[in-house]
Amino acid sequence: EFAACYVELRRQFELEPARLTGFPLYLSTLVELGKKNDLYLLAHSLVAEYPDKAVTWFAIGCYYMTTRQYDSARKYFSKATSIDASFVQAWIGFGHAFAAQDESDQAMAAYRTATRLFTGSHVPVMSIGMEYQRTNNSSLAFQFFLKAFEICDTDPLLHNEYGVLLYRQGDYENAV
Repeated sequence: EFAACYVELRRQFELEPARLTGFPLYLSTLVELGKKNDLYLLAHSLVAEYPDKAVTWFAIGCYYMTTRQYDSARKYFSKATSIDASFVQAWIGFGHAFAAQDESDQAMAAYRTATRLFTGSHVPVMSIGMEYQRTNNSSLAFQFFLKAFEICDTDPLLHNEYGVLLYRQGDYENAV
């Protein structure tokens, strides 16, 4: 429901533009919807208003992820994590940027950092499983997906990735 999420978050930020706590979700929604222009304009306004905030540099990294300029995305995700080392969304973005360029070791390091920082979330754990699946390490992917299910069993992406893993292993009935 990215489109509905976008509409609601946009409404929220129009009412309260200085509220930065929900910005990572809004930015991630813009990435999912491929709204490059919105990301570009928003990132520029954040640089002008909040140059010392990690979310500003996360926004720039999100823009570069959307334009598939992964080296630049990594640079800005790195800057966001240097400003706020506990900014989990930037660590996950950092991992995604590495994974997009087949740099698995660095992606895993970023995802592990996110897992340590955000122990209650299944997203970093699922991302590790996805990376193991991408590198054809099915047994470790399986373990991390099961661990992610223990944290959250309602994420459609997690169910999809697990289904893909089962399909690749020939377990078509359970994959469905």
